[in-house]
Amino acid sequence: MSRTEPSGPFHATAALDKGTLPGEDPKTIHKHFEAGLARLSGGSSAFLMVQETGNYVNIDDSGWARIEDSARTKYVLVPYYNDHYIVVANGTWKGYYLSYNGNSYVGVYSRWSDARYWAVEPLNCSPYPGMYSYSRSGVAYLCCNGVEDSIDNLIQIFTA
Repeated sequence: MSRTEPSGPFHATAALDKGTLPGEDPKTIHKHFEAGLARLSGGSSAFLMVQETGNYVNIDDSGWARIEDSARTKYVLVPYYNDHYIVVANGTWKGYYLSYNGNSYVGVYSRWSDARYWAVEPLNCSPYPGMYSYSRSGVAYLCCNGVEDSIDNLIQIFTA
């Protein structure tokens, strides 16, 4: 699969439609957002690690998820029905939501409405399952939709 090389800030790209989950109304959203803030302030965070290589998922200066040798970005995993939303817990992007865009690249958005839902242990997304590394210009970006786009290159990502 060949895709456009990332450029500019991730949050300037369009988020893919996430569908809806039961109870998705402002009161429910606020309750889960408050739970996420409590976890951020309580220090309950984790790194995301690629099982096969021991590398980590970090958010770069432009908000794109990259697979790198050392862990820099911490995340908070907040349960939401059978899934989770994942919030960055440190650095420039603290409080931003892990998501994916229309080209299946993973990165972060500031708004709840752009947040996407994730299964964890291993990390996965629906309706675009299969995480994989996609290299462009020597950078390993994290992508979803690997079952369709790159089934031979699927990776498993766990919290560390």
